[in-house]
This record gives sequence, C-alpha cells and structure tokens, in this order.
Amino acid sequence: MEQHFIVASGIEFKDVADHVALSSGLLFLCHRIDDAKFDKISRFTFIEKSAILGLSDENIYSWGDFCWVDYNCDNFPEISNQEIAELLYFGHKAEPFDKIQTPSLNNRYLFYAHDDGWFTKIYYKNWNDIDVLIRSLAFTFDKDQVLESIIKSKVAFWIYGDSFEVEEATFWGQWGQSLNLDKLRDQ
Repeated sequence: MEQHFIVASGIEFKDVADHVALSSGLLFLCHRIDDAKFDKISRFTFIEKSAILGLSDENIYSWGDFCWVDYNCDNFPEISNQEIAELLYFGHKAEPFDKIQTPSLNNRYLFYAHDDGWFTKIYYKNWNDIDVLIRSLAFTFDKDQVLESIIKSKVAFWIYGDSFEVEEATFWGQWGQSLNLDKLRDQ
C-alpha cells in the first residue's frame, strides 16, 4: 500500500481551517463536537462547509484525539459498508486500511491529531494538496525551502520564525514525511 503522509508537531486545526474550509464538509471519526450532524445510514457525524471555520474557536486540545476526513460533494454522500469499515479502521489505527481516498467522499485528506498541535498525522493522495496546505499556513518560514527539503529527503524540521533546522526524523512509514513545526508561531 502506498502511503503519503506528513507527521507534524505545531500545526493546530485553526492553522489549517481556512484551507480545509474549501472542502464540502468534514466527516468525524473521533471528536467531541456537540453540534455535529448525524447521518442515520452510516452513523457518522459530520459538519458542512459553513461550520468548519467555527471549529477554530473550540478547545480541540482538550479533546485528546481528533480524527476526521474531508468530503467533497454536493451533499453528504452515501458511504458503502466497505468504506465505513475502512474509515473506522483509520479512526482506530490512525493509518489507512488500504487507500487514502474514499471514493464516495472524494476526500483529499485523512487527518489524525492528538492534543491539537502536539501530534498531527495528515495523509494525502496528491502532493499538490499537501503543498497547498503547507503554503496556506500562516507561519513566517520559507515554505518553498521546507517543501523542497521534504521532497528530497526524509528529515524532520524544527522551525523558528524565518529559519529551520534539519533534525533526524523519528517517525516513518513508506513515503512518510516528518515535519516538526513546534515553536513556529511568531512570538
């Protein structure tokens, strides 16, 4: 199975919310959102596009695990039993069962975070999606240089404002990229 992912420390949901809000909505696998909608057929909870930015105001860190998949279709989709099983596997193991993209969801990401901003694992199907997501982050480091380094080597980064230091990567899987963004925020 081909796996494309980054592991990050320092990226909170609020950092990706504007980019994720381009999706039609989010399907939740692990969360503590009180006002999510419930799909009676799949038994998943979800929010539509209009509610995504509102999550930035939540104390997601206090939830512990936060796991979601974006969906990109006009209405909340009908999800097959096989897809439900694969999504539940991802919610349990924080890794795809077989593939990153769920056809009925037309998703770009599988997203798992623990203690929002402390540990984040983002699976992506297309490099362009992660490139755009990283470029959308409101940090001051040279994103072109970081993206180029991610492509060329399996390294981790400590990023401080406009500079970053290469570190030994500590988390790997096939095709995985590790990106440590602790202390990224302007101080």
